[in-house]
Amino acid sequence: TKDNLLHFLLKSRMEKVLIAIMETCDVSNLYLAPNLSKDIPVNIAINQASAKEDSSSFYVSMNDNKRNEYYNIARVVWLEMLKSLDDKEISSILTHVNRRDQNVLHACADGKLNRLLVDICTETQIDIDSLKIALSQSDVNGMTPMHLCTDEETIINIMEKITSRGIRISIGHVDKKGNNTVHIYAKRNFVYCLRKIFKLVADDEKIRDILAQKNHHGNNPLMSCVFKNSTDALNFLRCTLFTMDFDCQNNEFMWQILHSENNKGETLLGNILHYQQNMPLPETITLQ
Repeated sequence: TKDNLLHFLLKSRMEKVLIAIMETCDVSNLYLAPNLSKDIPVNIAINQASAKEDSSSFYVSMNDNKRNEYYNIARVVWLEMLKSLDDKEISSILTHVNRRDQNVLHACADGKLNRLLVDICTETQIDIDSLKIALSQSDVNGMTPMHLCTDEETIINIMEKITSRGIRISIGHVDKKGNNTVHIYAKRNFVYCLRKIFKLVADDEKIRDILAQKNHHGNNPLMSCVFKNSTDALNFLRCTLFTMDFDCQNNEFMWQILHSENNKGETLLGNILHYQQNMPLPETITLQ
């Protein structure tokens, strides 16, 4: 397995021994050493702290106190690395990817360790360029850390903090299914995330391009809202379109959004009419 001492102690859940060794010995070289799965020790710590619902997993029976204990271990490992490693080494830790092409931020987001994810993204010791790279890295499914995060408050918190440092998430980045950032957040009904993104973009033409972008099923973000019954997100995206200047270009774009067909020949307007019992048809669309 090529596990080093830190890997072994983490997997063996020998937390007290692990902490004692990190605090009293120089193990800086071990923090950077991957095992055969290309996981560095902090990845193991984060994975153990995550609460994934895997029927074959130890974590199914793990109570909240135990999860908090493992979260604290993951946080201790991160903090000890910050104290022991220089900026270049921290950058290497941050952008290192395992066999699933996931970095430390992916691991936190995938494991729902939202507090640690925020702490890492807002750590001033981290080089801005390295943080930009880590936030834009794609895993095997084409997902960035901000795509994997399923907590809207965490995403907003991170976006606000990194924006103040001159970093913006890429809304045009697509996963392996062709979904851009707006597709993903619209499906989850993350209206506040969408509002924050569009406020940062502040360019009608760029917003039109993003809303017209289709995934591999031929669905634009508004059509994705219908299939996921994300009413609030659909209404927000609709209102965004109707608050743009109504010139010939925008009228043509509105027609395209409403009547453009996906791979099954379905249209946004047709789907809203079909699902209108659960997805009320906005009057403004009827007027259009």
